[in-house]
Amino acid sequence: MHSHFVEDGSGRYPAPPWLLDGVRAALRGYQREWLALGQQGDIAHRGARQLGKDHTWAFEPALDVATRRGQQWSVLSASFSHSKDFLADASKHLDYLELLHRQNGVAFPKRTSDTVSQIVLDNGSAIKAYAATPKNAQGRRGNIVLNEIGIMPRAALIYETADAVVQGQRSRGLTARYRIIGNASVYGSFFQKFWEGRLSRSFIKITTTWEEAMTRWLRDDLGHPLEKVTAWVEMNVKRLIGRLGVPAFGQWYRCEWRAPAGGFFPPELLDAVQYDPDLERIPTDFPALSSAQVRQGIGWDPARRRHPAGLAQSLEGLPRRSGERRRFIWRPQRLIKVPWHLQLDRIEALKAERNTVKITVDRQGIGDMPAEEATRRWGEGLVEGYAFSTSSRVRLFNSLLHGMQLDVVAIPVHTDLRMELESVQQSYTKEGREGVVIPETESEGGEDTHGDLAVAAALADWGLTHPGGAFFGGWV
Repeated sequence: MHSHFVEDGSGRYPAPPWLLDGVRAALRGYQREWLALGQQGDIAHRGARQLGKDHTWAFEPALDVATRRGQQWSVLSASFSHSKDFLADASKHLDYLELLHRQNGVAFPKRTSDTVSQIVLDNGSAIKAYAATPKNAQGRRGNIVLNEIGIMPRAALIYETADAVVQGQRSRGLTARYRIIGNASVYGSFFQKFWEGRLSRSFIKITTTWEEAMTRWLRDDLGHPLEKVTAWVEMNVKRLIGRLGVPAFGQWYRCEWRAPAGGFFPPELLDAVQYDPDLERIPTDFPALSSAQVRQGIGWDPARRRHPAGLAQSLEGLPRRSGERRRFIWRPQRLIKVPWHLQLDRIEALKAERNTVKITVDRQGIGDMPAEEATRRWGEGLVEGYAFSTSSRVRLFNSLLHGMQLDVVAIPVHTDLRMELESVQQSYTKEGREGVVIPETESEGGEDTHGDLAVAAALADWGLTHPGGAFFGGWV
């Protein structure tokens, strides 16, 4: 960050030492290197999970708008939820930078607008967040960030639109920085083709694996001996591979492009059925439907032992334009350290939103108590306790898979749900019977998970397609 310049009323000059010290305190060494490379040109960053990519790349626009007049940044993320999170990181960085300026007796620009979608300062600078759509990419000004491009719906068209905006500004003699950020995706995806093709030739390409970043942070920033760092990293690599399997670990933590085939839910199928629940109008106008036009199934995977609980809705309506009924997995949520009887209160709130035809509860793990209490509250006609066995697990996930294959089930852009669905593996017993294995994963927040979101989503969709009465005998 030594090349960063700031401005005041008298002109433009190198950043003062106290500001550079503040940057060093806020970011890890490898993160500062990313931003230093960003001073040299356009950036394409393929990075592992849990390295602080959003945290770091949000620091750049925050520092820029705080120290230079008239800077415009547009952040387009895989969903509006992702964009809001990115902007929230930028807002925290601005709070930190303001504190640094005040401590050193330097004036700081005031915020004239501070919402979930934009931060505007009185020096004429702004950061604005959008869901990544071709329409939202049109007409932007200044610098553009395409975030989470590996899971971005219609990524190729969005890139083309954003690139035209950037190049158009440059042709008029204006400065426009360009950042493309994401996890590795599958072979044949836009991000993979972009990365390995001619489109990325003008970009500075950064690849950051989890092992490399953790080694550098623990050794260089925290000063731990290399042999201890190496042992810790190797231990955690084995742990992650044991949970995810080699293909998923390679994709999400070693930045390797993943073969399209493999897994119960093929990655290319998940790409095809993604939608953004935060858009005002998704392609089928689904949010525009009244609650009376929508049927809802709720899936609940109660917490067990150290694992979080999963809760999801599957909504079915008659979209206005296509005239074809579709089902949408809607806002899956992970409940961490929430007692199961309080989880019931969450379900009560969801139930009240729409016409609920079934609440399907996973009976595995902590047993029948949650399902029995749900039945006591809402009756046997509404609640189904789903008992897992080898065949019933296959039947449950096959139902969700077939809905996706027929393009009647859509899933939200949701990194943790996506990762859990990709981790579901097909297996076979010695007798040749088909099975499903759900390995443990680790969420963006670092919690141990065991397919809680994937199970909740499958249970929610099952309730819509199998709305019969409750049963507790299990399947064989």
